[in-house]
Amino acid sequence: MKIAGKTKKWLIVLLVLAIGYALIPKPELLGDVSFSQAFYAKDAELLRLTTSKDQKYRLYTPLKRISPEFIEATLLYEDKYFYYHPGVNPISIIRAFYETYVAKNRKIGASTITMQLTRLKYNINSRTITGKLLQILKSLQIERHYSKDEILEAYLNLAPYGGNIEGIGAASLAYYKKKPDNLKLIQAITLATVPQDPVNLNPLNSKNEKRNILFSKWVKQHPEDNDKAGLLNLPQIVYTPKDLPFLAPHYTDELMSKNTTPSTVQTTIDLDLQTLINQSVKDFVKNKEILGIKNAAVMLVNFKNMQTNALIGSSDFFERSIQGQVNGTTAKRSPGSTLKPFIYALALEQGVIQPMSLLKDAPSSLGDYNPENFDKDFRGPMSATDALVLSRNVPAIYLASKLKTPDLYEFLQYFGVKGLKDKELYGHSLVLGGAELTMKEIVSLYCMLANKGKSDQVSFISKEAAFLTLYMLGHNNTYKRDIYTGKAEKEVPVYWKTGTSNSYRDAWAVGVFGPYVLCVWIGNFDGSSNPAFIGSESAAELFFNIINAVKQEKYLQDEVQKDIDDLNIKKLEICSSTGDIDTSFCPRKTYTWFIPGKSPIKSANIYRKILIDNKTGKRACIPDVKNNHYEVYEFWSSDLLKIYNMAGISKKTPPIFLDECMVKKAAIDGKKPVILSPVNEMEYNISLKNNENKDIALRAVTDSDVKVLYWFIDKNYIGKSDSENNLSWELKPGLHTISVIDDKGRSNTSRIKVSSAE
Repeated sequence: MKIAGKTKKWLIVLLVLAIGYALIPKPELLGDVSFSQAFYAKDAELLRLTTSKDQKYRLYTPLKRISPEFIEATLLYEDKYFYYHPGVNPISIIRAFYETYVAKNRKIGASTITMQLTRLKYNINSRTITGKLLQILKSLQIERHYSKDEILEAYLNLAPYGGNIEGIGAASLAYYKKKPDNLKLIQAITLATVPQDPVNLNPLNSKNEKRNILFSKWVKQHPEDNDKAGLLNLPQIVYTPKDLPFLAPHYTDELMSKNTTPSTVQTTIDLDLQTLINQSVKDFVKNKEILGIKNAAVMLVNFKNMQTNALIGSSDFFERSIQGQVNGTTAKRSPGSTLKPFIYALALEQGVIQPMSLLKDAPSSLGDYNPENFDKDFRGPMSATDALVLSRNVPAIYLASKLKTPDLYEFLQYFGVKGLKDKELYGHSLVLGGAELTMKEIVSLYCMLANKGKSDQVSFISKEAAFLTLYMLGHNNTYKRDIYTGKAEKEVPVYWKTGTSNSYRDAWAVGVFGPYVLCVWIGNFDGSSNPAFIGSESAAELFFNIINAVKQEKYLQDEVQKDIDDLNIKKLEICSSTGDIDTSFCPRKTYTWFIPGKSPIKSANIYRKILIDNKTGKRACIPDVKNNHYEVYEFWSSDLLKIYNMAGISKKTPPIFLDECMVKKAAIDGKKPVILSPVNEMEYNISLKNNENKDIALRAVTDSDVKVLYWFIDKNYIGKSDSENNLSWELKPGLHTISVIDDKGRSNTSRIKVSSAE
């Protein structure tokens, strides 16, 4: 059978159209659209809704996260045949054309949801014939490549809901503070009508008759909801975009910089704690304004799951005078003495000390460096625990010098602290806060201790050393304040440390309590100093203000001493004043923890039983039951004895020997002198061009029974000094051997190199 010519032409046209339709390129729906981000606290409360790049509140929301009632209401109001037409509804178009252009009655629309999406997506003016045709063609193109659900999802994410609010995700949050899958029926019906007339029909306008019409259509489909008609006449609780929360801004800013994906972000922020701590900071700054304290940063981390539960980057995000939008938790600052616990942790790990080891807080020299304490004073002998909690510089520098691999620098480097300079540039200043760290890095270090040495990074600290470090910090009572309320059995220990940077630029307090590591910083972002920026005062006060507040909000229990029986540690009796495990002659004893096979077991030999002549009270050499007896005396070294004397503390020092006692015997009984200056194996540099003073002090620490020291340079006698004073010697280029002999015949030697610069 032959096909008529006209019919054949139409078939060709239809075939061409079909091929053309099949080859229509796939357009973007949402891939090129800028969206907002919604940040939620761990309890699902909204923290912040950002605007898109074009300053819209437009939050991408998958169709499955939108209330089914809202979807049904939207289809009922906008396009009830949406799932049945190919993108355009021919019957609606014909009826609209007839009413508008033939009968010239009121204008009625014929747009499907697909056509509305096309108009929004391509900014088409659909009021003109040309625009309407383009809208139809684009709608067919979209329908060719996307499913109905994909098209509906795109429309509901782009539809206008008043002002700069687009999409149901942003609209439900802005108007009702709800996620779109939690909308009530009346709220869903109200929002379903808005895209037709966003200015007049948005929820802020109480005169929305369209929702009554839509509700009437709804109850025809759902008669079981007829009893909710009365809710239409009740006033709704409606919010504006100005009411959107803006909480934890520094934290959300940081997340935004790391995550540009348009989506909702579930954070670990505990909104109750965030609000509580933020208020504590504001109250503190307000109360301390008279002292010039204007800014603070705080971080609270649950070390058990490593979740940040609260983060305050500054005391006021919007205050320009303090550069409030700077995030103090990520800024590099001098940590002051907050790193000292890790010197002690490494010393515990490497067997240099145990918690009660005797350390000297006395004048000392490390080459050209003479370390001092924050208070410019020395306190003499003290336990390692006291030296740590009192933040004494001299003992910390001494311990740092005794560390092997890793030392403090290597430990920080391996741990992942960023921005460290070359090791040689720090010298001993690293111990005192010479390197800059962020609050986040400091918090991570303390979390490692709280987690008994465990960390994502290499820590080099065992669970025993980590525990003992916190155990020592738990003795910190430098901040005199009643921390706790309630019954004693409910008290939770605080293991904490403070720090103050050079020139009073930064004040720190950081520590562990319950399941948390809390860190507080007080200072100025421009680095300006203030005498009020002292860690043990201002930072400690805010630190404990926050702990008190958290304690009222959360049930806390100590996590540090939990599972202590699993640790390889033993409690042993020691001499309280020397830290010795040998307590034979010690008048006062106490207990401390030891790590078997690691903690040092040695005697300071301070308390000694010696022979005393009954007649003269002098030291005897030969035991004689009739003429002498034994007594216990204290043999403190000369440097410590000097500090005791300056403090007016009397010590039972040994008397001198009887004249007939041989010097050799006296030498055997005591300790040989230790040369402090010049330092053994040290290289000293002098200039020969100028007339600067090239003298160096010859100084040694002696046993308590020594009165005179004799000094020799390269076997040449140069003079004598008493045990408390120094002898001066002019440095000369070359290799030199320095020898000292005390008046009991005990000697010691050190070697140095002196270089000259022409």
